[in-house]
Amino acid sequence: MIFDQLQQIGRYRGLHPHLDQAIDYLLTHDMASFALGRYAINEDKVFFFIQDNQLNQEPDDCFEYHERFADFHFLLEGRELMHYGQQVKEVIKDYEEESDIGFVSCNLATPLHLTEENIAIFLPNEPHQPNLYDRAGERVKKCVVKVLID
Repeated sequence: MIFDQLQQIGRYRGLHPHLDQAIDYLLTHDMASFALGRYAINEDKVFFFIQDNQLNQEPDDCFEYHERFADFHFLLEGRELMHYGQQVKEVIKDYEEESDIGFVSCNLATPLHLTEENIAIFLPNEPHQPNLYDRAGERVKKCVVKVLID
């Protein structure tokens, strides 16, 4: 898991070629200018979603994880709480290969307060819980970049 200032994203070049493609794209495009939807950077290897999300205000024990893709999360508008899950307790929903997602509960949840200045990157098999209310509005506009790590 990487949690850093968005302006520092370039320092993560060299970790993986697909990650480099995502970083280069983010540094050369105004992501706030895109309409809601899905966009390809490198076919199905690197792509992103612009989303308008309702934040969850109810406590939840469910963390998502992915086996093939890393997730970049950064906000275009608003403020969001995310949790990074550690010490997996149990499987809530088995991993589905086609959608690259599974759900687990965790014994430890580390809070991450995401603003428009931050980026959170979750690597494959790192449980995370996005879209949580952070006392500053009930919705966020965000970009989620999916990066194939093979």
